[in-house]
Amino acid sequence: MAGSSFLVPHFNALVEARRLAQVEMIPVIAPELARSGRPLLMPVDLMQHALLHEDNREAWQQWFTAAGAGPVRIERGAIFTDGAMVLQAALRGNGVGLVDRDHVRDELAAGRLLQPFDVSVPYGAFFLVARRFDALSEAAQAFVTWVERSYPGAGRGG
Repeated sequence: MAGSSFLVPHFNALVEARRLAQVEMIPVIAPELARSGRPLLMPVDLMQHALLHEDNREAWQQWFTAAGAGPVRIERGAIFTDGAMVLQAALRGNGVGLVDRDHVRDELAAGRLLQPFDVSVPYGAFFLVARRFDALSEAAQAFVTWVERSYPGAGRGG
């Protein structure tokens, strides 16, 4: 079984949670966009392109700090409500996305996106949650097994 069960307080009830994966955010850019400007030699070079944001601009601030670029002033770039929208915008060459590494493995492997710098920042985790995993119906247990086996990050960390 991927992940371990532990109890967490949730809405005044105890539930079991199994960690599927740690989220690690990485910068990605479409190859055409990367070729369109100055070479991306240092992390701050990304700022020549629009930065694509999920929910707010804080993750990019964290990434630039982790990349050694110190605090940078980020005042522009589209803010999306969902990481999948950031990914699609990056694939279309609309800017540089900061996305979950597990969700772009295929695009990176196929060359549809590039990761210009090998710097990532932790950004939460994905969990399966149930009141009691041992009390789930057979169908629900089958679903849990399927998710743990098929989730991109299952079995790595956590």
